[in-house]
Amino acid sequence: MKTAPLFLLVSLLSWSALAQEADREEDMFGGELEETQVSEGHRALLEEDKLQLGGMLYMRTQGQFYSRFMDDPSLSMPNLLDVYLDGRPGERVRAFVRGRLKFDPVATAPLSGLLPNEVGREVEVIADSMETELPQKDSTDVLLDQLWLKFDIGRTLFVTAGRQPVQWGTTRLWNPTDLVNRSRREPLALFDERTGVTALKLHVPIESLSANVVGLLLMDGADAVKDLGGALRLEAAFWTVELGLTGLVRREAAVDAQGKEYDYVVPQVGLDLSAGVWDIDLTAEAGLRFPDSSRNDPFFEVQDRKALLQAAVGASYTHKYSAEDFFIIGTEYFYNPEGYSSSDSYAALIAESMIGTLGLGTPGAGGGGPADGASGQTGTSATAGGTASAAGFTPFYMGRHYGAVYAMLPSPGSWDYTTFSLSGVGNFSDESYVVRLDYQVTVLTWLSVQAWGAVNLGKKGGEFRFGLEEGKMYPAIDKVTSGPSPEFYQAFSCGLNLRVNL
Repeated sequence: MKTAPLFLLVSLLSWSALAQEADREEDMFGGELEETQVSEGHRALLEEDKLQLGGMLYMRTQGQFYSRFMDDPSLSMPNLLDVYLDGRPGERVRAFVRGRLKFDPVATAPLSGLLPNEVGREVEVIADSMETELPQKDSTDVLLDQLWLKFDIGRTLFVTAGRQPVQWGTTRLWNPTDLVNRSRREPLALFDERTGVTALKLHVPIESLSANVVGLLLMDGADAVKDLGGALRLEAAFWTVELGLTGLVRREAAVDAQGKEYDYVVPQVGLDLSAGVWDIDLTAEAGLRFPDSSRNDPFFEVQDRKALLQAAVGASYTHKYSAEDFFIIGTEYFYNPEGYSSSDSYAALIAESMIGTLGLGTPGAGGGGPADGASGQTGTSATAGGTASAAGFTPFYMGRHYGAVYAMLPSPGSWDYTTFSLSGVGNFSDESYVVRLDYQVTVLTWLSVQAWGAVNLGKKGGEFRFGLEEGKMYPAIDKVTSGPSPEFYQAFSCGLNLRVNL
């Protein structure tokens, strides 16, 4: 994306200490605040200060280590600066804008994050010998994350117009009912970098029934009336149960096997619930999609629409072991019929992307690489409902069956500003796993220090231990090399982050 001048969390960290600051940051960054009214305690302050300026600086350094290249890890520094303006001229009107500056001074090589550094350099040499210029990555990018206006009509209908954050669902890691966002949140990411959705939102709370009705007119990419999408969500709470029903209709663009572009209407339905049973929180989601083609082969598209049901179920237990201390343990399962039953197609997905980049042929369905997300580093995951082959190598959505366990220990004992969390995610389809430990401590009152490490385990060549066997890199590339491509696999990754709210 070309950068342009801009005026200059929280996303889901299900089991890290970022969750402790969710309420504060949701207000700071313009989260799901449905009503535009303010409390009496803030009314006087609002009269004096109608415009607030703030933001967040998030400095990150991380590395991915590969077998046979342990002394030369792939490094990246995906730093973020968010700056927002929050204007409240009156208690029933609010305007909000947030811009994002992304700066990575390290990962600027064409194949950075896709392959080990040495392998990437070899591919660049091959490209030079073929007089093919590989584009350099921009170290700086500027995005508009949010820009919306919120007001009410008769204190009954609440309206939000513009680019705004929308996320529906109850499960912690995978959200099959998060239908509105075209990209999926990466489960282990410390920060959700997805930008908002451009829409007109109408919200009608029904307090007598403990229910909400939310309607969305989706405008992203709609240069004609027929391209507008729509979503409707019904929410209700009773006893200890919260239930949500979502429906969405949107037109999607696609390319057939002959390279001809066409579009079609995609209906989607989602159901989610959460319930408290004693000290256990139960969550479940199911999303029904009608994709246009089979996603199980990276080279062929079949124009048969069939219903695909993604589902996730989870449970978490909170135990209070002292007057002020507690820990949380949980588990979750995800069924993804759009994934692969084995890792056989993974190399093909990477190869197709590489071949297209080097000009050695026409890329097929693949488009992307194992990237940072395979170890839970940064970024977002699959597009258009978590489709594996449609979006290339998309971590956490490549397989058909996933499982996860996690534990969180916030502020243990006298360590009031420290949080530990341990999580493990497995792709049962290809038998690969990643185990991650997170540590966070707040120092100097305002500065949050986050350190993490992840180990890749299981079957070589699987999603979470991605790599390539010796001599089985990319056939089209091996033909022009002096020798077979080296064997390498993901071994472990680690990172250190510094975060401060401005």
